Amino acid sequence: MVHVARWVNVLLGALMVWVTYRIGLAVLRVEKETNRQGNKGIAAGAAAIVAFNPQFVFMSGAINNDIIAGLFGSMLLWLGVSIIRDGLSTRRSILLALAFGLALMAKFNLAFALPLVELALLIGAWPKRDWRGFITANVFLLIGIALFAGWWFVRNYQLYGEPTGVQRMNE
Repeated sequence: MVHVARWVNVLLGALMVWVTYRIGLAVLRVEKETNRQGNKGIAAGAAAIVAFNPQFVFMSGAINNDIIAGLFGSMLLWLGVSIIRDGLSTRRSILLALAFGLALMAKFNLAFALPLVELALLIGAWPKRDWRGFITANVFLLIGIALFAGWWFVRNYQLYGEPTGVQRMNE
């Protein structure tokens, strides 16, 4: 069973490398696509930096929650860049909510990404003044948090008297 868990983490690490490549393409995308190959090379370089980082390789082969937290953090970044570049859509809003809810389950520290998520939503809504899309995205975000992480916060509150369980862990 331990080997299965380690292989799952290796697959999650590989997925994180792929998401890093996609982030690179999204950030470097030029409207005229004049330097398509150069952009792919830079994106591949960013993915290689992640893939061949010795600590990342080590952590990917171990059983921990750091790689899955990194994966969902990267997905939040990729979706945020996509929303800023291409605007709000129902699909992007749902994927963002899914990624954020799962990120909170992976590591509560990713709650600190919420201001950046909100900033991406605001920037994505601003050019078209799509306030309905902005509100809809936030509703999806609340639903995603409730579905994927809310039950964990309720459980922690019932067991430890606070939603994160951090105080109990520190004791």
